[in-house]
Amino acid sequence: MWKHIRIEHNDYIIKKISMDGHHKVLLSSFVNMWGEEITSASLYQRCKCFNPLVEGDEETVSQWTLSQIHDKTNAQISIKECENAQVMEINSKLAGVPFTVKFYLKVMTSQEIYDEITLPLLLMVQQLQAQKHLLFDLLKKKDIEITEYKLEGAQLSRRKKLLSNMQMLKTVKRKVSSMIHLLRKSKRRILSRRKVYLKPKTSHFLQKVKQKLKIK
Repeated sequence: MWKHIRIEHNDYIIKKISMDGHHKVLLSSFVNMWGEEITSASLYQRCKCFNPLVEGDEETVSQWTLSQIHDKTNAQISIKECENAQVMEINSKLAGVPFTVKFYLKVMTSQEIYDEITLPLLLMVQQLQAQKHLLFDLLKKKDIEITEYKLEGAQLSRRKKLLSNMQMLKTVKRKVSSMIHLLRKSKRRILSRRKVYLKPKTSHFLQKVKQKLKIK
């Protein structure tokens, strides 16, 4: 993956590729591109040449050295221009000990620039355009779904309101029926009490009438 790097007030992009003990370091100024291919064994020998005290296996030392290309906090990178090449020097520290290594980057051919920069950029643009169209299609579908949900939601709201009103009417009707039942029950009780109270009074009145008329 290309990463931005600023060297001596100039902007570059840099990239490293590692596969099966073979490594490639690429540097571009957005106009030209330079690169070097090197094996782990050759890079290890170069590290030993610049740093005789370095100890470790080839792959570990090589991977750590390549990692310094993107280590902006620990490593300092400088570039010296030569004929058809760039000498990239990295100064860092390994376990507190100064560490130096150089990469000799040669000018890349037009085909190599196309393979490493132009073609990947074209593929990326094509992929981004496809994703853009897909995203727009999804947004359109979502807009349609949201509109449908809103319409369905409005209908559901009216339906819920209607059901709520019907439920309220049923509740009122039930309460009214209960009140009517209670009133009827109370009326029956009142009437029954009136009958109870009227019977003794009527009997007493008849006795008085009989006495006055002297009827046995």
